[in-house]
Amino acid sequence: MNRKAQGSTAFFVAAVVAIIIVAFFFARNGGGNGNPSTEPIIFPSKPAAIPTPTKSIDVKTSPTPSGQQSGAPAGTDEISDLVLLDDDGNEIPISSGNDLGSGICGDGACSPLENCKSCEEDCGCKTGESCAENGLCILKNVCGDGLCSVAERNGANCCYDCGCVVGDVCNEAKNTCEGALPLSDSQLSKIALTYINQSGGNYTYSGASDGYYDGKIVKELLLSCKNPPGYECSVLLIADKTGKIIAELPSQ
Repeated sequence: MNRKAQGSTAFFVAAVVAIIIVAFFFARNGGGNGNPSTEPIIFPSKPAAIPTPTKSIDVKTSPTPSGQQSGAPAGTDEISDLVLLDDDGNEIPISSGNDLGSGICGDGACSPLENCKSCEEDCGCKTGESCAENGLCILKNVCGDGLCSVAERNGANCCYDCGCVVGDVCNEAKNTCEGALPLSDSQLSKIALTYINQSGGNYTYSGASDGYYDGKIVKELLLSCKNPPGYECSVLLIADKTGKIIAELPSQ
């Protein structure tokens, strides 16, 4: 190839390279409009970590009103259709975005694991209510709340709360105090021994106490097994005012 041809080839190659360089910078600078391209350069990266929910849920005795926002922070998962059961087996819907508390007495939140009996500080009853033995808040001056009010004492209509004087027995079926049956210890022992002899003699008489059965004041005679077959056993005899056994309540 002659020198003239070689020069033409070199000039052509240089021109092509110059055009490519100009085109690159032209595209890089947004087509020559003076504004750099805003298209991001995407590089592979690890997926972003999912935020950990920081808001817990509070027990509510009524559902969240229609249209009201739950208040859960952005980026957290809301819990829906979560319900608890009260002592009567009724469902208690729980609103999202509230605070269940730590379940520790004294944290200021009455959790499902606490009640007025186990943690009065968190679950204390309202004014006019008292805490019953089962941990539920009930209205004061109600028979069965464990408190003997003046009205109950004067009316003698709630022996469950106020008890009875010596010699009387609380008939919880009627909530009134009634006189104990006039059966002596010797009479009760005779009733028990008669039953033991008739049943094969496998029991010993452990004693008697006052009680009520089927709405009536009775005597309860406890018989224990002489030779329990691997476990304790007993029979509770229910005797009426005449000394007649009206019921046998086996217990194992």
